[in-house]
Amino acid sequence: MLRNKLLRAMQQSEQMQQLHAQLKDVREIHASSHNLAASALAVSAIVKDSGQKVVCVLENEVEAKAFHNDLIEFLNNDVLYYPAFGTDLWRELGPTSAQIGRRISCVSSLLRNDFSCLVLTADALLEKVADPNDVELYKLELKVGDSTPFDQFVRQLVEMGYVREDRVDAPGEVCVRGGIVDLFMFEEQSPFRVEFFGDEVESIRRFDVETQRSIEQCNYLQILPLGSAGPYAPIDERTEFDLPLHNTIFDFIPTDVRIWLQNKMLILSRVEAFEREASIRFENVDSEHRLDHVSFAEFYTGYKVIEKIFQHRLIIDANFFSRDNQERIQIDITENAHFGGDLKLFRHELDQVLTKDKNAFISIA
Repeated sequence: MLRNKLLRAMQQSEQMQQLHAQLKDVREIHASSHNLAASALAVSAIVKDSGQKVVCVLENEVEAKAFHNDLIEFLNNDVLYYPAFGTDLWRELGPTSAQIGRRISCVSSLLRNDFSCLVLTADALLEKVADPNDVELYKLELKVGDSTPFDQFVRQLVEMGYVREDRVDAPGEVCVRGGIVDLFMFEEQSPFRVEFFGDEVESIRRFDVETQRSIEQCNYLQILPLGSAGPYAPIDERTEFDLPLHNTIFDFIPTDVRIWLQNKMLILSRVEAFEREASIRFENVDSEHRLDHVSFAEFYTGYKVIEKIFQHRLIIDANFFSRDNQERIQIDITENAHFGGDLKLFRHELDQVLTKDKNAFISIA
């Protein structure tokens, strides 16, 4: 396939050989990349060649989503995108269901170590999450045939943050009828129906909200506390059962995982700016709604904490700018005006060339 040829060309390049040599024993590697597509291709080559996992941090959401899409082209669907709440955290209704679901889904995958790459923005670095040990301690696991105290299970769901309703229609809701529990998790597109016989889990099925018909039989279900990846409701609706937010997303990531920073200097600058913006936003909301017993530090870490994490982690700084006394690995793709860095369009154009019995030469320098 064409994408494999692109990836193989990058893997065999002199620049990638230099990069792999430094991956073994250099804590902070300096690379020069003026092009997001080139960086995504280089990250894909690292994952394919070494089997290492990589966390990729971009300055803003537009770049992060483009980077995520490029990585999927080469690494398929085990590439995670972890969104920032941004100003949505302070909406009257709280964060959106999509944001909550995607963040919980990422935390779940990180706990299982089931990913190749994680992509996130500088803003997301500042937003606090629960302690991984607390998430592991309070998560629920159901398996068909196992015994789980029914009343305790329902009580734990409510303590996790699920709201009891007569029928589940939206994420975050749970409905109990006799020995049947319907549960709509934020990270899923459809709800689950768990049937008990006494305290025994008799069946687990995914079902359609509208028709109420079963879609899929399941043997296992893992349920994380709704607050695992940060607030899941308006700030003033937090309860005593919500997990405390003391950690950053990096606490879910092993220390031997490489962090690809698409320009460390710009990312730290954005972290500093977002800390100021979030602080001002918090003060404005506090003055309007009097958020008693709530502090800014409960939801955000600080610039200095992120800077310190970068100092102690294994990183690759893919900077746009050269520094006189630093050895830098040049990783670039010359942009074609027709596809503007969009790898999907680039693949399509190359397909058109190759179907005409012509040879295509791709130069990476």
